Amino acid sequence: MASTLARLSKYAKGENTTSVLSHAKAAYVAQTAPKEFKHIAVAVEKATNDDVVSPKEKHVQTLLEVVRSGASVADVTFLVNYLNHQVTDCKRVTQMLKTHVLLHRLLLDSGEEFRTQIMKMHKWVVEDRNTDSTLKCLFSIRAWKDEANMEVSGWCRTYASYLDEFVSNWEDFSDFARINKNPQGDATQMRSLPADELVRKLPKAQLLMRRIIDCEAINDSLTANEVVIAATRLLFKDSFKWYHMCNDGVIRLIDLFFDMNKHHAAKALEMYKKATTQGDDLSRMYRNAEENWLAFRSEKFPAVENPPGSFLQTMEEYVKNAPADGKGPAPPPPRAAAPAPPPAP
Repeated sequence: MASTLARLSKYAKGENTTSVLSHAKAAYVAQTAPKEFKHIAVAVEKATNDDVVSPKEKHVQTLLEVVRSGASVADVTFLVNYLNHQVTDCKRVTQMLKTHVLLHRLLLDSGEEFRTQIMKMHKWVVEDRNTDSTLKCLFSIRAWKDEANMEVSGWCRTYASYLDEFVSNWEDFSDFARINKNPQGDATQMRSLPADELVRKLPKAQLLMRRIIDCEAINDSLTANEVVIAATRLLFKDSFKWYHMCNDGVIRLIDLFFDMNKHHAAKALEMYKKATTQGDDLSRMYRNAEENWLAFRSEKFPAVENPPGSFLQTMEEYVKNAPADGKGPAPPPPRAAAPAPPPAP
C-alpha cells in the first residue's frame, strides 16, 4: 500500500515513474498471458509503458533475444501479433511512440523469421488499407491521434510512415544490415546495379531518406521529449546508411547514364536533380540537431555533399537526343568531379 501511495505521489508531481495504469496492466498480463509467452508480453508492456523515457534496455534486450536468428517461430509469431495488438488498442501517445521505437530496434537487429512475419503482416495491412484508409494497426496509424498531445501525435505518425516505407522496401536493400554494422565499410550494392535495377531502387532509397528528413523536429515539446530523442537517434543512424546508399546510387548513375536508353535516362535525370537538393535538407536536419537539441550538441554528424550541378546541362542534352535502345553515340561527360564517397559518420 505504501509503495502504491508513493508511486501515486510521484506521478501527481509529474516525475518519471511507471503510471498506475501501466503498472496494473503489466501485472495483469503477467497473470493472464500464456505461460510460455509470458516473458514476451511482460517485456513489451514494460518497454512501452507511459514513462516519457526511452524503452528500458533490459526489456528491449529480452525481445531482441526473441527475434534473434534461429529463434522460435512460435515466440516470433506471438511477438508480432502482440505488437500489432498493442498498436490497435493504444490510446496514449507515449505508449504508441515507444511501441514504434521498440519496433525500430527489433527491425534493425532481427533474424530471418521476424523479418518474414513482419513483411507478411505488412502486405496484409497494405491490402486492408486500400479499402479502409482509417485502419489502425501495425504500420498504419495515419488517422490516429491522442487529443491530449496533438503535436507529438503528428510526429509519431510521421515516424511510423518511415517504418512503414522501410519494411515495404526491405527486400530491395539486402545489404542494409551490413551497412548498419559497418557504416564505414565497402561500397553498397548500389555501386554494381544494372541500369534497370538502378532506376527502380534509387528512387526508393531517396524516398526513405525523405521520410527521415520529414521527421525533423523543431519545437521544444519534441526536442525535449526523451522518447522522441530515442527515436531520432535511430533515425540519424539510418540516415547515415541511406545517404551512403543514395550516394553510391548517384555514382553508379553517372557511370551508366550516357549508355542509357531514353526512358531510363529521363528517370535518371530526375533522380540526379533530387540528389542535388536532398543533401541540403539532410545537412539542415543535422545542423538543427547540433544547434537546438541539447541531446545532440556533442554529436558528430557527417559532412554531406551534393553531387555537382554542373552535370545537369549535359545530362539534359543527352536525354533530348538519347536513342530509344540506348545504343546511340553519347556525348562525353563534363569535366567535373564525381560525387565524393560519403564520409564516415
